[in-house]
Amino acid sequence: MNPLSLLFPLFAASAPTPFSPPTPPTPGAPAADGSHWSYKNGASEIEISTTGNVTLDAGTDALYDLHGDGTLRVTEHTGKEQRELTAQRDAVVWKVNGSVRPFDAAGKQWLRGVIKARPVTPTPPPPPHK
Repeated sequence: MNPLSLLFPLFAASAPTPFSPPTPPTPGAPAADGSHWSYKNGASEIEISTTGNVTLDAGTDALYDLHGDGTLRVTEHTGKEQRELTAQRDAVVWKVNGSVRPFDAAGKQWLRGVIKARPVTPTPPPPPHK
């Protein structure tokens, strides 16, 4: 024990830790509770919503990982065009203008562009519909 600590308790206390701001999320990092992005890319209005633990990474062939019970929903509206991807567990539904299509190379190329264009920081989700 340091004898000075009996006379000067503050002397024995450790120096305060300087403030460090939180680290922003990495673009490919999973969000444990889910995330939401709503943004414009040119003439397109895009929404990405995740629930559970989901990783999005445009640099991989898979593009996303649902980590168990995670879900992913991506929609894009460009004029009269609409694209929508919904993924959960082993089910992937890819629609173009309401028609279900196989999630092939063209669909993956679209999703890669959407993921690359999304902002790093998620946006607040829209209010629930009443």
